[in-house]
Amino acid sequence: MRRLLESAALRSPIALPGAALLCLAALAYHRAVSVPFYLDDVAKIVIDPTVHVDAWTVEAFRRILAARRPLATLTFALDYRLHGLDVFGYHAVNVALHAVNGVLVFALARSILEIATGDPPETNRRRAFVTSLVFVAHPVHTQAVTYVVQRMTVLGAGFAFLATLLWLRARTQPSRRVLFGGAAVAAFGAALLAKEAFLLLPAVLLATDGILFPGLGRRLRAHAAGFAAALATFGAVAAFAALRFAPVIAAEHGRFGLTFAERLLTQARVTLHYASLLALPLPSRLRLDMAFPASTSLLDPLSTLAAVLALGAAIAGAVLLRRRAPVLSFAVVWFLGNLVLEAVMPLDPVFEHRLYFPSFGPILAVAHGLDRLVERARIAPVVAWAPLVLLLAVGTDLRNRMWADPVELLSTGARDGTAHPRALVALANALYERGRLTEAEPLFRRAIAAGAIQDPRRGFVVMPRDLANAWNGLGLVRRASRDLAGAEAAFRRALALDAATPSARLNLGSVLFDAERLGEAEHELRGAAADGTTAADALTLLGLIRARAGDVAGARGLYGDALRADPRAWAAWWSRARLLYDAGRPAEAVPDLERVVELRPRDAQALAELGACLQAAGRPAEAARRYEATLALDPSNPLARERLATLRAGR
Repeated sequence: MRRLLESAALRSPIALPGAALLCLAALAYHRAVSVPFYLDDVAKIVIDPTVHVDAWTVEAFRRILAARRPLATLTFALDYRLHGLDVFGYHAVNVALHAVNGVLVFALARSILEIATGDPPETNRRRAFVTSLVFVAHPVHTQAVTYVVQRMTVLGAGFAFLATLLWLRARTQPSRRVLFGGAAVAAFGAALLAKEAFLLLPAVLLATDGILFPGLGRRLRAHAAGFAAALATFGAVAAFAALRFAPVIAAEHGRFGLTFAERLLTQARVTLHYASLLALPLPSRLRLDMAFPASTSLLDPLSTLAAVLALGAAIAGAVLLRRRAPVLSFAVVWFLGNLVLEAVMPLDPVFEHRLYFPSFGPILAVAHGLDRLVERARIAPVVAWAPLVLLLAVGTDLRNRMWADPVELLSTGARDGTAHPRALVALANALYERGRLTEAEPLFRRAIAAGAIQDPRRGFVVMPRDLANAWNGLGLVRRASRDLAGAEAAFRRALALDAATPSARLNLGSVLFDAERLGEAEHELRGAAADGTTAADALTLLGLIRARAGDVAGARGLYGDALRADPRAWAAWWSRARLLYDAGRPAEAVPDLERVVELRPRDAQALAELGACLQAAGRPAEAARRYEATLALDPSNPLARERLATLRAGR
């Protein structure tokens, strides 16, 4: 029975392995669907107007096509159109794409093993299946899958896997070479539209061709014209990409301030760090945003020389063993070749999501090598591999549990000093939202102090917008502590660093409003009202200013404008309800307060005020129910206690 069950999934071309991979992905990532948006998610999804498509117009498609990564942006726009900013849908798509990539990895691994080894087909299918299981379950991939914005990586990798698989089909089926070759080119183009990091895939495949199909030099000479045309096409695409991203590359190079040699030396150590994460993917070793100190020479730090020698030995081994151990040579070429582009570009030194696509090579080599040992030891494969896959899936589940809690996810790096200042700001914001002001403020100040140093060789550079976000967060803490002068100074500093800092102008206007400097507040709030991300809150505050001035009609109009900007702006609904109630029109205020309660069902004060409106509108029974619901949430609420007592006494 065991052998029957074991071979059933392996004999099926795709269906049963695909179902198993989908179940594994769902098991490992079931916690991911509630993970909040982080860091770049905010800029690329939450506040990006390109993604916020309310209707499929020509202009909407034009903006999407003009985006830096249009295919990934299109998928985000589809998500937004279907379910707004509900994180569940975004994560569900990411996990589904990861499972699909697992199926592609299974098919690709099987094809490579069939070409590179003389093992029986059933053995190769088993090893390919193990490769795909490890790929789907591996904890190091949580950053690519769970971090919503890295759908760019997962989606692009899927098309790159497909392009590689189609290329192999073209190489092994000469009669259908044009069909498969054309499809491979189309898939490669789709990968680039999702993320340009796959630009060097053709070069990796050329090196792979030399490993899997001996006689590359002879083939190149025999098809010199075709190879020259392909090289010219690739060169044109590369030149176009270089021209398109030249301003970004130049700006990033200036921001990091490292020489090209220093970047290469640093990346040697980063590559070994990546390899260590593949080998020992403990959740405690993984980081969302890591500071990685730069190498300034071969001996500073000393680990640089060791890393360079190790990579040199790996490359030499891949060349020397390409005939005796083609799978191992392929793993080295695939891993290093697919890391090199982002390694040499002036980007942050290390991000775990960059491992997603390159990891396929080492995972395949390890699965192949260890399975051979298992076979020689006459151990049942399911007994050997099931515990490992289960252990990896548990590690991924634990990592996703950390992702679900921003404080837990970001605290490790903050404690051991490996967190990038961006991550410190994100952690401080999470603590602020939980009311833990005394813990949040030192983190904001640490990030600000790091920005003042600006030493790229410490492993990070703080961009003006990152520093502005830190000042903005510090201002929020100072405002919550009733230090209005300190809050105002912090918000003004944030705007001086980056005038586009999300909510900083709104926050400045709010502080000025609290300080009764209404003229200055109105000026700042009108600026905030022009920003789509803060318009509703800014218009609501402007309405409060009009109401204080006695302009009831003007205030009501501004509240209406706020609700047109964002129908879920509960503060606007509440403010308009109070305006109507104070004007002696409680019956008209009831629907607005009901909307507030719908948006904030556990807000005791909203329930109490709804009860007061219902009571004033002559609906005492409904009012009593609202007061009782208020007291269930907040037994000491004075409005509900007094009004309910009055109603009961009247009975």
